[in-house]
Order: sequence, then C-alpha cells, then structure tokens
Amino acid sequence: MFQKESLYIIPALIEIAKIRPKSLDIIPMNNISLVFSEITTDETYQQEFIKKEGIKVLFYFLENNSDINDNTLLNIFVSLINIVMLNQEYVKSHKSQWKELIQYYNKYSYTKDSNITIYSYLIVLELSILRLTHSECTSENERVIIENSIDFIIKSKDIMDDSIKDLWSLSFSIFSELSENNINVGKISLLNTSKLVSLTKDSSLSDAEKGYLNKILNSIRNAAKN
Repeated sequence: MFQKESLYIIPALIEIAKIRPKSLDIIPMNNISLVFSEITTDETYQQEFIKKEGIKVLFYFLENNSDINDNTLLNIFVSLINIVMLNQEYVKSHKSQWKELIQYYNKYSYTKDSNITIYSYLIVLELSILRLTHSECTSENERVIIENSIDFIIKSKDIMDDSIKDLWSLSFSIFSELSENNINVGKISLLNTSKLVSLTKDSSLSDAEKGYLNKILNSIRNAAKN
C-alpha cells in the first residue's frame, strides 16, 4: 500500500469503525481491526492513526466487548502494543488515557484459560502501561496484574509456540524493569518468593533471562530490608 493512499484510507477506516458494532457484519470488523494491527507497525501510519483518534475507537471496542470476537480482540491488543512499543513518549504524555487500560485486565483475564495467545498480549500490554505511566502499583487492579504476571512468567516458560515464547520473554523483561524501579512491585514479588526462586533451577533460561531474574530477586531482597 502506497503511503499517500494509506493516509487517506486510515481515517476512512476509523470512521467506518466508529459505527456501532451491532450495525456491522462481524467479518468486516475483523478485517478492519486486522488492518489497524498492520497500520500501527509503521511509525508514519501510526501517527495518522493517532491523529484521527484511532486509539479512542480501540478503547470503545474494549469497553463493548460483547460485540467483538477473539480475532478482533487479538488485533486490538496487537495494535495497542504496536503503539506502546513504537511511541512510548506519546503514552507517557497521555498517562490518564492509557491508564484506562488497567481497568480492562479483569474483563479480559478469562483469556488465560480460553486463549493463551490473547492473554500473553494482554499481560505484555498491561505491564507496559504500568511501566510507562510510572504506576505505583498500589491499587487492587495493579496488584492483581503484578501477581498474575508472576504466575504467567512461572507457568508459561515452557510453552513451545514461538510467538508466545517471544511474548513471555518480553513480559519477563518488562517485569524485571518494573521490579528494579518500583519498590511496591518488589513487595508483591516478596510474597511470591518461592515461585520466583524456582526459576533459578531452570537451566533453559538464556543469559538475558537470567539477568531479568536477578533484577527481580534483587528487588525482593530490597523489599525484605524495608
């Protein structure tokens, strides 16, 4: 798709998506969300997507989840993660908007049992928001995200699917950074020490992953001192 044409198509797709989902056939909505997930991988197209309030459209569908299926939900999470990864300064400067995503964790945590791929994206997205918005991780929703992220890191490390393995490693990395910079994450990790220490016996961890684990264990030691 040529850039000039794309910059006309993006706002048109966003306007179509603003129509209430009940008036759309589910297949076109899946297709539109798939295009959004592709558009947001490019920085130029992503800027146009943001400018035309595409993020608000994605949030609308997360709020009205009874009208979307798993494929659309996955595409929405991918789109949001693309923005989070490529446009971190935008997220940092719009903290209140992005913190809204924290309230959606419980709404979509059911995917842990029904669709591990979607759940993996959800964990990465939520951890990224906590990190970029400098959340103190003291609210109930934030504590649940941290605790369930620990469970995800422990229980999903042996999944062989390459895409999930990449998301697992990314979540491990983000969690270690949160642990290093947030004493409250260390306190929550302290309550889950035995789970995290069990990872030290895993010989399959890469050097980078061992580094992530050391940061987390250091945060536990610091929390114990306090």
